[in-house]
Amino acid sequence: MNATTEPLHWWQLPLDHRAPVGGEVGLNGITYKPGEFMPFYIPRIDMPQIPDDCHDEFMAFMVAAGIDHVTVKTSPEFFFNHQRVHLDPAKVKAISPESMDVPIFASDDQYIIDGNHRWALHRHFKKPLSAIVFQAPFLTCMQTIFKFNKVYRVDGEK
Repeated sequence: MNATTEPLHWWQLPLDHRAPVGGEVGLNGITYKPGEFMPFYIPRIDMPQIPDDCHDEFMAFMVAAGIDHVTVKTSPEFFFNHQRVHLDPAKVKAISPESMDVPIFASDDQYIIDGNHRWALHRHFKKPLSAIVFQAPFLTCMQTIFKFNKVYRVDGEK
């Protein structure tokens, strides 16, 4: 298998985050050799959006899907697998002080699922943050989240 010329989507990434043994993989303009670590990168347009008014329903859905969670208060550095490389500085600056109290969502392998800009602000000010940590790996969480009937992508697609 040669490096792909087609864009690779997040749901096509290997579960162990490494390029397949059979050949090279092209992802976001970078070619990864077989077995080489490939960081998750999900374009902003593909990130799940969960309406604020259905938070409780969403949490119940995740539990019913077999993904429990814990709520923690921790340092922003705990989430070392920050997958969104390109944050919008204007969006970070626009975060209200009240929004800093809203917990982020994360996976148990320490990837941020929702709240990347709040995470960046907490990191900048070196303040602890609250996080709802789903007890499943990032890819499993993402695949499950998109099964929730009220989730949508940034571009409005289901």
